[in-house]
Amino acid sequence: MNALTPLNPIQQHIAAETERTLSHPLTFSGSEQSATILVCRSRGGVGASTLSSTIFCLAGAERKGTFIECAGMTGYAHRAHKGARFHIQNTTDMVIAEILDIRINRLDELTIIEFEPGLLHRVDEIYRKLEATLARPVYIIYVADENEEDPRIVQHLARAGLPVPLIVTKPTGAMQKSSMFVTLPRLSGDIKSTFFQRHSTLSEAIATSAQPGSKLMLNSELRAFRLQLEEYCRG
Repeated sequence: MNALTPLNPIQQHIAAETERTLSHPLTFSGSEQSATILVCRSRGGVGASTLSSTIFCLAGAERKGTFIECAGMTGYAHRAHKGARFHIQNTTDMVIAEILDIRINRLDELTIIEFEPGLLHRVDEIYRKLEATLARPVYIIYVADENEEDPRIVQHLARAGLPVPLIVTKPTGAMQKSSMFVTLPRLSGDIKSTFFQRHSTLSEAIATSAQPGSKLMLNSELRAFRLQLEEYCRG
């Protein structure tokens, strides 16, 4: 649709509803805009970067949030992130020191730390250090593969005395049968292509979408996801 073409009443309604969704920031427990979220997974290609981008979008932090990638390749989903970005290559014991250096220097910003699968076994240690050091809430989100019906990290963290992580997965039929999984919002149509191929932020991709059906469906799923995430953060 040409930018000069006036919107019909339904298009106007969808645009207004989407704007309301994105202008109502996520509410974390405690210090809401300075939380730390650890995003981890046991394998690649499960939607971890999409999850992180969705959280930044819903929190209104695409231009001021801090994103830290630990090991692995730089994720394509964050090339348009306007806030601070860091890529830690270190996988030794000093990885914690590097994370703390960044996190302490940017204490008042929402920070998402995304771990490559090879660092999954370090998440409990890193969580403890961040929680002990920062006077800010720290959360763990595990992104499950579609074939993981009982992620082992849940029992691992429980044995370590840590909180049960939020379990997130792509919207596949195989996982929708279990209530323990929170479904990631679906990116479809021109929103998906703009986000992944043109390296726009998620909010930019939504705003420029000319497909009201895709925008309407995503708007509904973003609201549901936000409510589930807020409920988890409130404990």
